[in-house]
Amino acid sequence: MVVIGGCVLDIQAAPSTSADVRPGGSVPGSVKQLPGGVGRNIAEAATKLLAGSGREALLISVVGRDAAGDSLLASCSQLGCVEAGTLAPAGPGCARAAAVGAGLARLQHHHCCCASA
Repeated sequence: MVVIGGCVLDIQAAPSTSADVRPGGSVPGSVKQLPGGVGRNIAEAATKLLAGSGREALLISVVGRDAAGDSLLASCSQLGCVEAGTLAPAGPGCARAAAVGAGLARLQHHHCCCASA
């Protein structure tokens, strides 16, 4: 199966207290970095569905040449997804999407910084 789509580092940040998060303010919390992007997520699901069938999922995407890109490619390899179709151009780093909020149920801010290819 061939999947063409985004491969993005998702960054989730949430305050550890019920304090009101305000721009420019400081609040203790936690940050998670997870592999994501619609294309990568579909390739992950396809890899799991195809396991044991002798077929593979091939992800075609653009991934930056930086630590985030290396991490995303490693996550694909660990899953068994073939990432041979990924392009890692010189220049800007890997795309990242950040969600900042008080848990997954209440999203306060969403920013997406996309690398141009």
